[in-house]
Amino acid sequence: MLSMDVYKSLVKGMDMDKPVLDRNSPVPVYLQLAAWFREKISNQEWTTNFKLDSEIELADQLDLSRGTIRKAVEELISEGLLIRSHGRGTFVSDAESIGQTLATELVGTSEELIKKGIDFETIVLTQRVVIPQNRIAQHLSLLPEKRVLFLERVRKVQNQSIIYLHNYVNYQYCNGIEKIDFSKKRLFEALENEYHLSLSWGRRTFESRLCPKIIAERLGIETGSAVMYLEQIVYLADGTPIEISDVWFRGDRFKLSIDLKRKGSFYFDPLQIELK
Repeated sequence: MLSMDVYKSLVKGMDMDKPVLDRNSPVPVYLQLAAWFREKISNQEWTTNFKLDSEIELADQLDLSRGTIRKAVEELISEGLLIRSHGRGTFVSDAESIGQTLATELVGTSEELIKKGIDFETIVLTQRVVIPQNRIAQHLSLLPEKRVLFLERVRKVQNQSIIYLHNYVNYQYCNGIEKIDFSKKRLFEALENEYHLSLSWGRRTFESRLCPKIIAERLGIETGSAVMYLEQIVYLADGTPIEISDVWFRGDRFKLSIDLKRKGSFYFDPLQIELK
């Protein structure tokens, strides 16, 4: 993923009918091409469900190898901007749905939104150090009376509540973390940069649920509406559980995507699951 400064420098000066690519740049050609594709989508020259030409056609049109085209396309598929459908082609995905990629990379919901270029606002509703309930204590392997940071937040996109989060962090590893302004700073960012913790891996469990009243109120939807619930436990490199999250996503604005591979095949097909 390119930094914003590098991305802007690449896009600037590009002919929108054909990219100007610097083969002497330290930035790989496929990332330069991905930046051009991304600009096409951002400017809505390529709108939702727009079908890209085939790899062979794009390679011929842009005078590039099929491998370069494929890597650029896969970069945007990983960001959720493109969807590849077996036998049909590659299309621009639905920008109105917020996607969470089921991948090997451990990322927070804010990082996922940033990666997709989606502007959002975080509202902190509760931020305090507490003695957790049994479920949280057990997941974090806490002794009795040990405390956690409890964060209750809502994430908004276009002034609409999309994600409702509860985060519980083992306080013995981050004393004083309750003083950080989490309306501006990301939780993983604070744990890694302020407390120098190595967040190594996590386990996610997704469920489709009917929304109870209090969560419906937080998300601005009707009680009983469909929501996607996520439980995520994050571990340090030594296997110590450091944080557990309960996250609820609006069912009408969230989709799952996963790359599937059949044994013996090298084809990857992103599966888009949308709750409408």
